Amino acid sequence: YTYECRLVPGLLQTEAYARTLFVNQLPPLCDDQIEAQWVARAERQRLLRERPNTAFSFILEEQVFLRRTGGVEVTREVIDHV
Repeated sequence: YTYECRLVPGLLQTEAYARTLFVNQLPPLCDDQIEAQWVARAERQRLLRERPNTAFSFILEEQVFLRRTGGVEVTREVIDHV
């Protein structure tokens, strides 16, 4: 179970959304670190596909989407993904 009011949880993030977060992280990450972060996150996301009988529960505040992190297209992609 998770509740989030600031950003989309890692298990629900698209690649574009996650990369936006990684690029804007402080201290800044190099390209290799960003790639490693995304690969690790994508690996964890496999849980959602490989465990179809496992219950996951996410509560996201509407503001997470209204914030438009990464721009309109990234936000549309995240909404469609969620």
